[in-house]
Parts: sequence; C-alpha cells; structure tokens
Amino acid sequence: MKHILLLVALSIHLTILACDCDQPTPSVKSKLNNSKAVFTGTIISSKKSNFKDTLTGKSYNEFFISVHTTIKGDSTKKEMVVLTEESDCGIFLKIGEPYLIYAFETSQKGPLFIVQCHANCPPLSSEMAKKDLEEIKRLKK
Repeated sequence: MKHILLLVALSIHLTILACDCDQPTPSVKSKLNNSKAVFTGTIISSKKSNFKDTLTGKSYNEFFISVHTTIKGDSTKKEMVVLTEESDCGIFLKIGEPYLIYAFETSQKGPLFIVQCHANCPPLSSEMAKKDLEEIKRLKK
C-alpha cells in the first residue's frame, strides 16, 4: 500500500512540474511562420543568461550555436545565440549535438527565444526533425 501511495504522489508531483502549453502541437507551417529564425546548427556552449523577463521575473539560459543551414532569417550569421527558460517549459539542448532550431522574438525586441510551446527543437537525427525538414522543403517550393 505504501508503494502505491508513493507512486501516486510521484505522478502528481511530476505532472505539476511538467510544462503545460494549453495548446495543440503547432504544425510545421505554423512553426515556420511564427519563427523569426529557423536553422540547423550544433550547440557550442551554454551559460546562465543575464537577461531577466521584467514582466514574469523568469530566468534564462543562453545557448551558443554554430549555424549549419539557415532556413529563415539572417543567412549571413554563422553563430546564433538563443535563450530558453530555466523551467520545465525551457528546452534542454546538449552541447555538441546538432538541432533544428525554431527561434522567435518577443515584443521586447532583442534576443531570440526557444520554448517548448512555441516549437520543439528536435535533434537533427530524430524522426521529427527529418519530417519537419521534408515539410519545410515542400512548403518552400
């Protein structure tokens, strides 16, 4: 009985910690249209950001990315910096791994952000990234 109660308590705790987007997963077209920059790149490094959201007080991490291919945005940039929340809604990227990045700009005009609810940033080796890139090719025709 103690084990069952522990499992129930853990599942409630994990549910509370999970990011709740309150919206369906956006389509590739929507992710592409709503992003300021879309590109593939490898994570070079990360650090805690000095940026603080003045409305919510949220803290952020910065990811430095070596750009491979620009799909949307400034194609002259070879490195990009994106911010993600230090919360369950943030996206956790691994240094040295290549990703498909969907980054957006807030009304504060400044840094680019990545957030789970806006668009997931799948590893390039994943089926999701492969499907998204195929769909992007189709949409760009």
